[in-house]
Amino acid sequence: MARSALASAYTVSGDAPAALEVLRPLLLTEHAEAAVFVPVLRPTLARARLASGDLDGALRSFEHGVRQAEHVAPTYLAAQSRVAYGEALRLAGRHDEARRELGGAAAIARELGMPRVLADVLEQRAHLDGDPGPHHEALAVRVEHGLRTSWTDSLDAIAASLAPANAARTLGASTAAREAMGCPRRAGERRDHEETVARLRRTLGEAFATAWAAGEATPLDEAVAYVRRSRGARDRPDAGWDSLTPTELSVVRQASPTARNRPRSPRPRPKGGQHHHRSGGRRHRTSDAAA
Repeated sequence: MARSALASAYTVSGDAPAALEVLRPLLLTEHAEAAVFVPVLRPTLARARLASGDLDGALRSFEHGVRQAEHVAPTYLAAQSRVAYGEALRLAGRHDEARRELGGAAAIARELGMPRVLADVLEQRAHLDGDPGPHHEALAVRVEHGLRTSWTDSLDAIAASLAPANAARTLGASTAAREAMGCPRRAGERRDHEETVARLRRTLGEAFATAWAAGEATPLDEAVAYVRRSRGARDRPDAGWDSLTPTELSVVRQASPTARNRPRSPRPRPKGGQHHHRSGGRRHRTSDAAA
């Protein structure tokens, strides 16, 4: 247990090799790994392998752990593992399997009240569907519940949908916040980040350095507030079933048995040109709709 906790800390801080070294005395042979249920070790090892860029090894460890965990009562560890497994499957191009695991994670998170996991599910679904909307929803959940170390994940994801100068400022703010909190990007995230930064440098030219420096000087709270304002208005109610995007509605249907049979009625348009903002209200709208 102590080695797993230390390895998890190394993984979060960006030192996957150190995490794997801590776990090395506990590593099982491939045959034993498939046969023995070690509830904490296996997901910790899988996340360390994923963070190090060993996608095949991560998938193997996740597969053993998630399948065996299906035979016991739902737990926070199981929900976290299924989200991470869904991410690994997405990176491997196995999108249908990824959606299945994310649906399972959402169901457990809904049952046990896990906003962090629900936000992670929304984030992964956004990557799968190529839709920036759920990234904003994930950020709203993370802000509402004070999950600050995950705010930078949302900023990185949302930056891809912003205008070049705004994207550079947002990534500058995210990078500065990561350095301050000691939460660097993982191996796969670093590759995407470096490609995005290279593209922005080519697009902006000399203006890139100015925009990036402005972002680095922006406190995390201000950067998040700016990104949330940038989303704009939408023609949906603030709460209830008609307030949900298709992706959010899919998450609720997967998480709630009663939601699966909810009729899909047309969404009424607001009267008088009124617009509603997605972040309104203290409770998250997926929770309101499924209640």
